[in-house]
Amino acid sequence: MKLGSKVKYKDKYGIGQIISKAEIFNNIYFEVFFKKVNKTIQVKKEDLELLPDPSSLLAAGYSSDPNAFYLKNMAHNLEQFYNNQDVISSVNFKIQPLPHQILALNFVLNKFKTRCLLADEVGLGKTIEAALIFEELKLRGTAKRVLIITPAGLTNQWQEEMKLKFDEDFYILNKDKANALEDLYGEEGNIWFEFDQVITSIDFLKSNKLSDEISEAEYKGRKKHNEKIYNSCIDGDWDIVIFDEAHKLTKYKSGRETARYKLGKELAEVTPTLLLLTATPHNGKPAVFQNMLKLIDPHLFYNRDNLIPEKVKQVTVRNKKRAVVDMEGKRIFKNRITNEVRISRNNSSDEAEKKLYDNIVDYVSEYYDLAKFEKNYPMIFLLMLYQRIVSSSSRAIKKTLEKRYKKLKKVKDISRRLNSLDLEDLDELSGEEQLEFIESNMAFLKNDKYLNKEINIIENCIKSAEKSLNGNDDAKLKKLLEIIDFAKQKEKDPDLKIIVFTEFIETQNYILESLEKLGYKTAHINGKLSLEEKILQKNKFKEESQILVSTDAGGEGINLQFCSYMINYDLPWNPMKLEQRIGRIDRIGQKEDVKIFNFILKDTVEEHVREILENKLRIIKDQFGEDKFGDVLSTLQEDFNFNQLYFDAVINDELEEEKLDQIGEEMYNKAKNIIEDEDYLIPFNEKNELKKADKKVIEEVPKKVKSFIKLFFKSNNMELNEYSRDENIYYFQNNFANEKFKNHFSKVIFKPSKGLNTEEADLFSLNHDYVKEVIKKSKKEGYVSAFEINDNRFAGKSGLLSYWKLNITNNFNYNYTELISIFIEDTERFNRRISKAFADISDFNNFNLGVLPDYSQIKCLEESAKKEAEKEAEDIFLSEKLDWTDKLKQQKSQLEEYFKQKREAVENIKVENIKKGKLSNLASDYDLELEQLKEKEELFPKLDCVQLAYVEFK
Repeated sequence: MKLGSKVKYKDKYGIGQIISKAEIFNNIYFEVFFKKVNKTIQVKKEDLELLPDPSSLLAAGYSSDPNAFYLKNMAHNLEQFYNNQDVISSVNFKIQPLPHQILALNFVLNKFKTRCLLADEVGLGKTIEAALIFEELKLRGTAKRVLIITPAGLTNQWQEEMKLKFDEDFYILNKDKANALEDLYGEEGNIWFEFDQVITSIDFLKSNKLSDEISEAEYKGRKKHNEKIYNSCIDGDWDIVIFDEAHKLTKYKSGRETARYKLGKELAEVTPTLLLLTATPHNGKPAVFQNMLKLIDPHLFYNRDNLIPEKVKQVTVRNKKRAVVDMEGKRIFKNRITNEVRISRNNSSDEAEKKLYDNIVDYVSEYYDLAKFEKNYPMIFLLMLYQRIVSSSSRAIKKTLEKRYKKLKKVKDISRRLNSLDLEDLDELSGEEQLEFIESNMAFLKNDKYLNKEINIIENCIKSAEKSLNGNDDAKLKKLLEIIDFAKQKEKDPDLKIIVFTEFIETQNYILESLEKLGYKTAHINGKLSLEEKILQKNKFKEESQILVSTDAGGEGINLQFCSYMINYDLPWNPMKLEQRIGRIDRIGQKEDVKIFNFILKDTVEEHVREILENKLRIIKDQFGEDKFGDVLSTLQEDFNFNQLYFDAVINDELEEEKLDQIGEEMYNKAKNIIEDEDYLIPFNEKNELKKADKKVIEEVPKKVKSFIKLFFKSNNMELNEYSRDENIYYFQNNFANEKFKNHFSKVIFKPSKGLNTEEADLFSLNHDYVKEVIKKSKKEGYVSAFEINDNRFAGKSGLLSYWKLNITNNFNYNYTELISIFIEDTERFNRRISKAFADISDFNNFNLGVLPDYSQIKCLEESAKKEAEKEAEDIFLSEKLDWTDKLKQQKSQLEEYFKQKREAVENIKVENIKKGKLSNLASDYDLELEQLKEKEELFPKLDCVQLAYVEFK
């Protein structure tokens, strides 16, 4: 053992390196640094195990089987991707890697600071881009703790998408779970450290306002939240923070920070990687846009003059939905064809339905005024839901009112109030979830007189609903069956798959029962199903059922692009939720034009409101395109509460046609300003083509992993079997590491895109634990070998093949690895052509065991190989250093410009001592930033020989 030797001490320490030696009292002690635990410890010589060294093994005449050498080389080759290739994460997960996503990944990772605004149009996979960045940094060992902050209604969607596509488990932290964790672990600890991967909602997390106007108990509760939730999260030592719907991080017009913006600002200041996701970064307010960009780069956007396209482009990724292409250069998205289906209820058999609708409108109108007088917001929200449910189905309103009737009778003499209700959070939920929340919290009027009256009204409404159902002539259901038949005939496909969306589970049950009675095979998805149950229902729909009936809450995160027909049995009042439905099928992977049928009940208040508002929205679609319309909806829904607009029109005559026209015009102008400002300030990415190297990685890595696993199986008497009816899906009996892995793998895939519709399969990628374990095992053998190769290109040549691992780091945020192949002929001549050919050992076939010559015969070859490896390594090192220096120069330039602007601002301060103090602090900050840049400047190379083989070409 000597200085620099690699050794093992105990498994928990990993591999160490000897850095000093001491002899005392007839014993030899070594000081060893263990990178895994970042520790230097002293160990006696006899307690250390020297790791195999190719040169020593070669000198000792050791030789392994060519297959073992081959496996070890493939393991090293695969492993180098962890550090080198920006696109490697795109082939590790169940997604269809696309050029614009990989370009976005490269854009962020090639920046000096991994901070970016991801502003693609709706439907282009901003979630996937953010996840790929996280996974890439995780693979490289530079990120572990990640926090995803979303609107309340999107937390489950993010959790399911991360599990389905990336096999990542995220913990959703909300108020109830925070309280439970505090009970479990006590008040002293920081609950945010209990999990490394967390999703939370922005309005749960943001700080609460403290004032003397609130009660002492409320003040105490808010203060505790600010300390235990907000401040603890800021101190959570996150590696990555991702904000979805980031346009919500706004300031007031006065410049005062909102609680949301303060949260974004404080996390931005302490987090290395920050990703802001929004389809509408510029919501028509330049100051708000600048403040959001300052979260990403305060140096670049300190001054409003820097709010120009050239600067914005430096921190922003933005792609057009209809412009993006696949790997073959073909446009990804098809056309969307939307049809409005107006349903009349003019027959005598429809009288009961119309009577029921009128009864509910009367009930809602009367009790809205009462609830408004009491400021009973839960009751108001419940009445809004009833108005939506009656337009959904008679069955749904009957069941809902029956539940209400029982509860009213049960608690006739009790009046409850909700102590706290965040209506903004509630508005994010689907109709199904809103109803469940309100019903579970029991909304009642205080006045007993109105409680008794409500019981009588509901009783009459239930009777109307029963008459409606007994008529057996449901106009909406009849139209549903007509559209299903029309679609099958139009496509000339009796087995055509169709999705039916509704807001409420009871309507879903009604549709399912009706269709099944007619012989249709159905599947269903709703919010009450677990993720596993949703996948089962999705697979049932794909493989055997013709019609899927889904609720809004159920459709989140599930890809249904193998179906192109959608019927919206009832329409949500908020058009954003309709866009989210359509996004289930109008998405990446859809091969057909998407056909949408929207049901609208004629002669209803909703039809009247929708007609006026939709006309204005339709102008936006026609003028700017369907995709930009989808982009601005998220911003419009904040300025114009669609639910409230519809409801106001239902319960009173305040919203006359002239007023609705005015609101529609305001919506149009707002959308127009947003779109035009964004098009000017945020240029779309023009580059769609990947580098050849990137394409090669995407195509080759899955093949390499598959070849590697097949060779490993062959060496371990195992067999990889492909299903005869399912191409590219495999199964095998596992005889390896059974204590860690299951005995039988029933569904294994190697192609990431295959996972789009096979969520339950194991994707064997570089990120899969089984593949990692095989790599680890394969690296333990095959250091030295001798073999013969039948290859006419190099027939008659023989010599020493060596592989050298070059690692470059700056001990901070830079890490690069490359495997260098060197072939030295027996004549001591460096053969560059053979060396290059061996860069990928899998290009060679027909390895036969050869004879290893005496070490004395090839010692000089080894020395020549080392010299050539050092030359190759130096060229690579200098090239990498040049690129790194350019990045540092750019960062330094931004830094200098930022501090120059800050100094100019401070110089205008009139009070001399304040000015002097601020200038002093500014100088200290500048020196600190420069010092940190300088520390990152130096790159350190390390070169190790990892394999040696004597090769003869026949």
